[in-house]
Amino acid sequence: MLNDQFAIRRLSFVIRISPFLLIVATAALGQENNRIGVDWGLRHEAGVETRLLLTGLAEYRLCPRFVLSGLGAWAGLDNPGIARYGLAAGFQFWEKRATIELELMHEEWSDWQTAENRLLGIVDVQPMARLGLGAGAAWRCPVIGPGRYHSPFLWQSAAAELNLAYRLWWEFLNRPAASAAVYLANADRFSFHTPQQLPLGLRLSIRRGPNTVSAQLGTALVGLSGLLLSWTELSCHLGMSREF
Repeated sequence: MLNDQFAIRRLSFVIRISPFLLIVATAALGQENNRIGVDWGLRHEAGVETRLLLTGLAEYRLCPRFVLSGLGAWAGLDNPGIARYGLAAGFQFWEKRATIELELMHEEWSDWQTAENRLLGIVDVQPMARLGLGAGAAWRCPVIGPGRYHSPFLWQSAAAELNLAYRLWWEFLNRPAASAAVYLANADRFSFHTPQQLPLGLRLSIRRGPNTVSAQLGTALVGLSGLLLSWTELSCHLGMSREF
């Protein structure tokens, strides 16, 4: 029994650091069309939390159509400590205008001793050059309690549920050096909102050679009554990335 517990802890540790290992490996390999980046973010939800996030991201292109991505995030202010980590695999087809993506994610909140293990599958399509849409499903499993919420292995819960995942974006500016887009998406940036919320926002990117500076401002509508919109969430991100 002790040996089994030790093996599980070791495997859990490997899974937790695997996104960071991918980030380091991507930088070390230095092959073409790989990307490594860092992102600073702030998420505020009235009456819930105000959370700073420092995120490391990496993309490693195994072949022209297959991309492996990793993310690891650390939180400050509310719910400090590990915020989320995960891996994703994407396969492009239809002249790279469509992508099938599978994402495995662990997200946790230390102050509340709760977490969520999530498996997401989604298909993104660009029928036009500046318009994209995606649809899929996410299996979400809440994990509650001390000694439990750190685990990425718990996938059974009385509150587990299957949710619709969607994305819609329109790039209204597309230049070699800059781009800008508006989006409506409940599956975004390795994060997920419940279907009754309507997360929307604005993305900006400025490119100079292999380097990109990006910014994102978003919110999530949680009520619609007549002509009145209600929201309680605000998120903003500033990131830098480099292609190798």
